[in-house]
Amino acid sequence: MVPPDIKTKRIDNVGKVGLTGLFVSVVTRMQSYVFMVVQKLNLDMGDSKKNDEFSKSSRELVTILFAVVLGLGLEQLNHIDQAHFVSDLLLLIIGYIAVVLSWWFYHKGTIAGPKENNVLLYTVDCFLMIVYWLLINLRGSMQRLLFIYAAMFFLYWIWELIRICQQPPEPNTKKVKKACRVNLNYFLLSLLIALFFYVRIWPLGRSITFDSAVCLTAIYCLVLYYRRPISKIYQKDIRTQPQSV
Repeated sequence: MVPPDIKTKRIDNVGKVGLTGLFVSVVTRMQSYVFMVVQKLNLDMGDSKKNDEFSKSSRELVTILFAVVLGLGLEQLNHIDQAHFVSDLLLLIIGYIAVVLSWWFYHKGTIAGPKENNVLLYTVDCFLMIVYWLLINLRGSMQRLLFIYAAMFFLYWIWELIRICQQPPEPNTKKVKKACRVNLNYFLLSLLIALFFYVRIWPLGRSITFDSAVCLTAIYCLVLYYRRPISKIYQKDIRTQPQSV
């Protein structure tokens, strides 16, 4: 005869296994559904030439948006806050550097890399153009600006997640997953910097203190060094899409 306490433990174990199995099943189904939705949004017009023409038109739209953002960035040189000239100029410069680096690597990817063939990828590209515009034009609050940089890295991460959902062929999957991890790390780090600045310095507004200077330096490092690991990952072409903007 089995003691009651052992029966209770067995029931608890069965319940835990059942809940775990249910959770895994739900997650697996959700993952399959997301993969299916992403893959249905791949550009497929039934003809490779038509697909290439549509992709070319979409890339031209992104190029035009880059030109608009870069042009507005130069115009902002006439609107630097004289009361905080140095800090405002530095914020404008790092914003412009982020956009120029993005332009460089995006067009390098469209020429040397494989094709970008998913509607969601182009959608993220367009959202990134909006974020770049905000980086250059909304410099009145450093707290807000740091969160915008975090949003930029978040969109980079989402871009790579979409690529994973497209299930690229081996060994390209390893590269895409590695790039996804890099983007996630940079997003989390930029978010921590933004939260640190917000918690410690928010009462000081725009005044440049030691802490705010440290945060600004950290953002410079994030923007500049981000491209290094991504470039190493994509040194060789892969058969999915070009590098994220």
